[in-house]
Amino acid sequence: MSDKKIKILISTDSAAIKTGLAETTRNIFIPLMQMFPNKYDIHQLGFFHFQPSEQVPWPIYQTKVNKTDKGMEPDMSDKYGEKSFHEIVTKVNPDIVFGYGDMWHFNHLIQSPFRNNYRLITYYTIDGQPYFGTRLEKDGKTEWGENLSKVDQVVVLSHFGRDVLKESCAELKDSDIKVMYHPMDMR
Repeated sequence: MSDKKIKILISTDSAAIKTGLAETTRNIFIPLMQMFPNKYDIHQLGFFHFQPSEQVPWPIYQTKVNKTDKGMEPDMSDKYGEKSFHEIVTKVNPDIVFGYGDMWHFNHLIQSPFRNNYRLITYYTIDGQPYFGTRLEKDGKTEWGENLSKVDQVVVLSHFGRDVLKESCAELKDSDIKVMYHPMDMR
């Protein structure tokens, strides 16, 4: 049995701010670390990490920002870590990358040149149609179905969302898509 901790890199809203994605991230990973204190080494690439107000027990790496007259603002070309992910993933060298949000939050994680270096779990906030990326392409495939079929484990918020995703994307019809209800109000 190995004493090596499993290294997880979270990619979503900074867990140190007050958003629903951040609160959900805290509600998933803080209890996980408390239940298994010596099993996981958590790191995060945090979107919108300008004015942290919440304490979390892991390091958060900020996406690129611009200093403006109004203060710090996201560099829109790196809003969801499209540029900074590659730098952070090579620095952290995670076993697992956990992407949380909409498809545009983690599509670059799927397409990363480092993709074969980590297992990818996406917690996808799909709640039905219409949504972009399900239009059929010439060969009968869908953009997001094809991309999500490259993920090691897709997790969604509801059975309804899972069913819509499977019906909309032929590539996912037989996939084992997990359902984990939103943990924000489950305390």
